[in-house]
Amino acid sequence: PASSSSRGRRLWRDAMLCCPAPLLQPLVEHPAFSRAVTAAIVLNTVAMMFYGYQASAETVAALEQVDLAFTAIFTAEIGLKLCAYGVRDTLRSRWNAYDLALVLVAWLEEGLALTDIESTGANFTVLRAFRLLRLVKLARSFPGLQRVMRMITLSINQIVYLVLILVLIMFVAALLGQELFSGRFAPTDGTQFNFDTFPWAFVTIFVVLSGENWNEIMYAGAGSLPPGDQWQVIVYFVLVFVVGKFFVLNLFIAVLLSNIEEVKDAKKARERARKAAALMAFGGGGSAGA
Repeated sequence: PASSSSRGRRLWRDAMLCCPAPLLQPLVEHPAFSRAVTAAIVLNTVAMMFYGYQASAETVAALEQVDLAFTAIFTAEIGLKLCAYGVRDTLRSRWNAYDLALVLVAWLEEGLALTDIESTGANFTVLRAFRLLRLVKLARSFPGLQRVMRMITLSINQIVYLVLILVLIMFVAALLGQELFSGRFAPTDGTQFNFDTFPWAFVTIFVVLSGENWNEIMYAGAGSLPPGDQWQVIVYFVLVFVVGKFFVLNLFIAVLLSNIEEVKDAKKARERARKAAALMAFGGGGSAGA
């Protein structure tokens, strides 16, 4: 077993030596290479738009050939990177590992399409949806979009607490609605929204905070109450909508803005460190020359 494993390592090393890495690295690092990959991603996404329920067999066959061509292009991309940098250095980048995973899923779909496994009732066309994840790679081509994604990533931890606050507000509002309108809130428009039980009260609050016809629910529910109590429904719904939507939304925007400042400060710090390193290198070279 040891000899077989060492033989395998030698074969892999010999295969890597056959790759002209010094020639491939400038090609892979050239801006035109990245632009070509970006164009391929956009065109692949556009091609997927032509899939439809009533598409003809000729159209589907043509689109499958186009998908196969794009899969070959992305395979060539990751293959060139593997030859240029080696497996370890290539997969050290999360983006390259991401690309390799998408390529493997695409070839898995192509392999399943060649088999007769779909005749058993299994549908593996959902794997095609993974190709849309290539759009995430566009962030590398647009620095502004990359900064926005970094900002959102930094905001995830704080957004979790905002979600908890929102759930708490919905919980309190549902309990308060049960106390005020249990057995009395019966919309006159035939909808099922009510505060008779906690699950339905929670669903009603969720619909109100989503902004989907919340005012119609309010008016329909107010019409089921006596005229002297209708103001309670109006005040309750307006408070829930304002506190639950605008307050939490403003908190979310504040979190994003704070992280924008953090990203800008980090960028300025990197620029200052780069300039300081350049000055030190220039000063060291000048003193050595003196």
